[in-house]
Amino acid sequence: MEIVLQTNDNGQRLELRDIWRDDTIYECRIFISLDGFTVDRKFFFEWIFLLDFLKNLEHMNKELSGEAILKCEYEEEFIKVSCISQGHIRVAGLIVDQSWLRQEFRFEFETDQTMLGPLIRDIELVKDMVSI
Repeated sequence: MEIVLQTNDNGQRLELRDIWRDDTIYECRIFISLDGFTVDRKFFFEWIFLLDFLKNLEHMNKELSGEAILKCEYEEEFIKVSCISQGHIRVAGLIVDQSWLRQEFRFEFETDQTMLGPLIRDIELVKDMVSI
């Protein structure tokens, strides 16, 4: 199962691939490709944050205002989707590698509100996954 944030720019991709759920924690591979920069690594988020993320995305889709954050409690990593103006959407986040020498990948790009509907549909499917 996967969540794909679709954009109108082939140089901007954000996907949560191979999602699986263990009780209240989801694990997946996050794939980000932004104009030559690429990240492909594990990413975790919690069920309660997924529900808030979905609720806030639905509000954004109706009102074109607000923001939604997907994360795991006690972790620095996150994905944030924000309405900024006139149907423009900003996607930002932080991915951290906690190995011996800490590495961070901060990203940010803009797209438009047409991505919200397909994103909400993908999240609805993931939300209802059965824990293994």
